[in-house]
Amino acid sequence: MKRKLIIILCLFIVLSGGTNVFALDIALTPREIDLGDGLVFWMTLPGHVESGYPASGLYQNEDLLYTVEVDGDWWWGQLYFSDDAMSFLFVPIIGESSSAIRFYNQGVFEHDFKVINLLEGGADSLIPPYELHTYNQWDFGEQRFYDRANNILQTTTAENVTITFDLSTGTILSMEKEQTQDNKAAIIVVVCVFVCTAAIIILFITKKKRLK
Repeated sequence: MKRKLIIILCLFIVLSGGTNVFALDIALTPREIDLGDGLVFWMTLPGHVESGYPASGLYQNEDLLYTVEVDGDWWWGQLYFSDDAMSFLFVPIIGESSSAIRFYNQGVFEHDFKVINLLEGGADSLIPPYELHTYNQWDFGEQRFYDRANNILQTTTAENVTITFDLSTGTILSMEKEQTQDNKAAIIVVVCVFVCTAAIIILFITKKKRLK
């Protein structure tokens, strides 16, 4: 009986491990991104290239334009291409100190922006996991504005700062702080006080002139 239990336990461990490996293999299968005009970007790990898939990089009508080295992180991030697809930004999905937005030109890594450095409060400004999100968030991914025709990517950080990236150069065009409702209300109050004060002064001056 004891021997049977050990055998069953061993089978359970093996099958569990096999299931996890199988799930991981499915998650990291080659990914094909159709960019139009015959342009296709492939994300492929070395093991799949050996199986006959195209190497990672950009192709036009199946002709290779450039290659790029990828790893498992690419399957969890997002790629934003320039109008001609010769350059792109890789935006990580997890906002950790090691995470960085990386810029590639014709498949060659040129520079990056550490996610933490884009937040004034650093790691303290990250949005903790909630509901379906199981990772910290540094921006609101669902609100990103991607305008490939004009080489623009806009995203709003957890601190309500809108960052605009140039997809052809990988540079930051602007960082603008959005006004919160509290800020707007404060501005309205200040304006109202100013207008009321100005009105009282004008009435006082007008009344004084009439008395003269």
